[in-house]
Amino acid sequence: MMTRKNNYIAALISLLAIPISVGSTWAQTGNDSVMGSHTFEPEQIRSEIRFVGSTQPNIQPLAFRSTGRLLTLLADAGDVVTKGQVLAKLDTAELDDEVAIAREAHDQAKREFKRGEVLYSQKVIGLQALEELQFRASQARLRLDALFTRLELATITAPEDGLVTARFFDYPIFVKRETTVFHFTEAAEPTRIVGTVFQADAVKLKVGQEATIQSLGPPSEKWTGKVIHIQSTKQSGFFNVEVTLQDPVTSDIARPGQLYDVIITLDEERRAYRIPPELLKFDKQRENNSYVIVTPELGRRLDVNVVYINELGAYITTAETEGPIEILLRDY
Repeated sequence: MMTRKNNYIAALISLLAIPISVGSTWAQTGNDSVMGSHTFEPEQIRSEIRFVGSTQPNIQPLAFRSTGRLLTLLADAGDVVTKGQVLAKLDTAELDDEVAIAREAHDQAKREFKRGEVLYSQKVIGLQALEELQFRASQARLRLDALFTRLELATITAPEDGLVTARFFDYPIFVKRETTVFHFTEAAEPTRIVGTVFQADAVKLKVGQEATIQSLGPPSEKWTGKVIHIQSTKQSGFFNVEVTLQDPVTSDIARPGQLYDVIITLDEERRAYRIPPELLKFDKQRENNSYVIVTPELGRRLDVNVVYINELGAYITTAETEGPIEILLRDY
């Protein structure tokens, strides 16, 4: 994508930089050198602000709540996970044995209590003996619950639907309690993008505008959303801006530090000429080819400004005419 933009820009530099003075006629450029021409009518376009930004998700650290040997890793950075999904486990072999023993003891205590209730109804045992059996069963239940809690502390699960943005261990290792193993962001979190724009552009950004986010490299992916929050900080003539989109993005876009092309569509409209990408292709085999922009009726070169460039081509404006413009392909 960046290579294609560079090609467009190279072509535009050629297009805008031909040393023909204002007021020179088409004939003065040399008709014999004109290899082709293209006429374009103005059209109404929505203005855009484009910048390269990186996503800044709200990161939540995930850690074990007990100390032990990390035995199992079931998630990696970039994995989309669901609430309750097991992401990692400590070695709980000894604890599993304790749980098995405690479960057997609890089952035995429950059976003895049930039998005691029958004997009490038959007046074989007294109330004190029955309460003793009930106390033993409740204590066995508490012991089993405590071991289950220890098992939970030795397991990391996804707290909500979301994305694992980082993993800090690649092999089994002894980890201490509260040591961060994963970074996680919720799927329901709005997407925050941080980038740098010109001061003149920063004041045009408003809540409610449409935003498009597109990955810079393959695979090319695109997301759209509404801007719900804008925060800007001035720095050396530029503005660092933070744009928050209404809808969450459950994809690799949530990974912090990765770069994306951000396009904010403004409310204002303007008249501009769209130069299609096929005309802007940089022809390395014909390095002497170049472009001149003129008015068809006067044959006079125009001063133009490039509004922005996207996959549909280059959008240019000029203050010298509201009618059609013509692009001449010249060969030196």
